[in-house]
Amino acid sequence: MESLGALDLEELSTSLYNVYLAMVLLSIVVPVGMYTLFTYYGGSTPGMRFFGIQVTRVDGADLSFGAAFLRAAVLWLFVMFAWIIYLPLAALYTYLDPRGRTIHDVLCGTNVYVRGPGG
Repeated sequence: MESLGALDLEELSTSLYNVYLAMVLLSIVVPVGMYTLFTYYGGSTPGMRFFGIQVTRVDGADLSFGAAFLRAAVLWLFVMFAWIIYLPLAALYTYLDPRGRTIHDVLCGTNVYVRGPGG
């Protein structure tokens, strides 16, 4: 592979790939792990607890670790797939809208303006 002075492009590419892989894994492991642990040990996340919401099995029993993990994993997958579907549709809508507004701008009756430097 080519070298730029002391910079080895193959090493750089491997390092960047490793950083990317670590970020992807952390974006899965951290939310799924935290949600699993919170719902397994306390039946709720801090936000759920604040609103008085608790997760139990249908028969009222506490969640097993496996059930808490499965619930967290399915929730994570749903959120990721929802974004995969929503983002392209939102981008297409913004492109087609005469004023360049996003779906959430239209739903909320808002506009975003660029004021320029010093706003």
